[in-house]
Amino acid sequence: KEILEGFPDKKSDLPEEIRSYWGGEQEHLSLDGDLILYGERLVIPRCMRKMVLQDLHSSHQGQERTKRRARQVVFWPNLNNDVNTTLQHREQRREHQSCQRKEPIMSEPIPDLPFQNASSDLFEHCGFQYLVCVDRLSDGRSPAMILYGRPLESFVFAYRRTFAPGWLHLAEKLDKKGVDLQETSEKYYNRGSRHLRPLRIGDYVDVQDFRTKLLNMSGQVMAVGTRRDYYIRTPSGRVYWRNRRFLRPRMMPSSPVLLPVSPKTSSASPLTSSTTTETTPTPALRRSSRMKKPVDRMNIGDFNKKSYV
Repeated sequence: KEILEGFPDKKSDLPEEIRSYWGGEQEHLSLDGDLILYGERLVIPRCMRKMVLQDLHSSHQGQERTKRRARQVVFWPNLNNDVNTTLQHREQRREHQSCQRKEPIMSEPIPDLPFQNASSDLFEHCGFQYLVCVDRLSDGRSPAMILYGRPLESFVFAYRRTFAPGWLHLAEKLDKKGVDLQETSEKYYNRGSRHLRPLRIGDYVDVQDFRTKLLNMSGQVMAVGTRRDYYIRTPSGRVYWRNRRFLRPRMMPSSPVLLPVSPKTSSASPLTSSTTTETTPTPALRRSSRMKKPVDRMNIGDFNKKSYV
C-alpha cells in the first residue's frame, strides 16, 4: 500500500515493520507482482533474513565477498551489519569446535639392536632449548651393552648365548614384557580412534593450537610427510609441521570457470553440422567465348575516325 500510494509525511505513521525504510529508501522501492524490489534487488522480509544469511555464508567466501554478493541480489536495512555479525559469530564457533578424534596408533616392532630405532625431539626448559634422543631399546639392561652391543673390553659383536645365563633370561623376559606392553597399549589406545581423511597438497585447513585447543589459525598444505604430518604455510608466510589430528579441512571458494561463448548467428544462416561433410571442388574460371563489341554512343566512334586539317 505504501509503495503504491506513497509514504506518509511522518515516520510515526508507518507500521513498525517498515519504519526502517524511511529516509530516502522508499524512492527505490517498486512492485513486481507479489515481490518487492529495491532497484534490481529483492527485498527480504524479517522472517527470512536468517535463512538468506545462512545461504550467503554457505560458500565460505569471506567477509568482503559475502557482502558484495549480498548487495547484488538482496536488500534490507542494515544488511552489511547483519552479514558482519553473522560471519563473526560463525568464526567464533569455528574456533571453538571440539577436537578431532585421535587416529589409530602407528606401532613399530621392537628393534633388535641398540640405536636401531631412535627418536629425537626439541623442548625448552628455563629458557634453554634441549635436544632429546631416546633409544627404543632402552629397557633397564646394561647401558654399555645397549649402546655398544658388546662388552666394553671387546671390539667384536658377541652372540647373545655367549653371555651369562642370568642375563639371557632377563633379556628374554624384558623383550616379552615389552611386546606385551606394546600390544596392550595399542589395544586400549585404538578403542576411541578412527582414521581421518588424508589431506592433499593445496588443501586449506584450520590449524588447532595444542595449548588453547582453539582453531585460531588457517593455512594451506604445501607438503605431505610420511607419518601423518603436513607442512602448512599461513597467509603471513610462516610455516609449521602439524599432525593430521590438529588440522581440520576448510571449505574454500573455487575459482570461477570461464566457459567459451560462441557468437550469435542469425536465424537465416544455415546451421553447421559437427560431422565431416564431403565438399565439391570449385570449378576453374574460364573466359567467355562471346564476341564483345564496344558501345558507340552519339557516333563518337565515327567522329574519331575523321581527320581534320
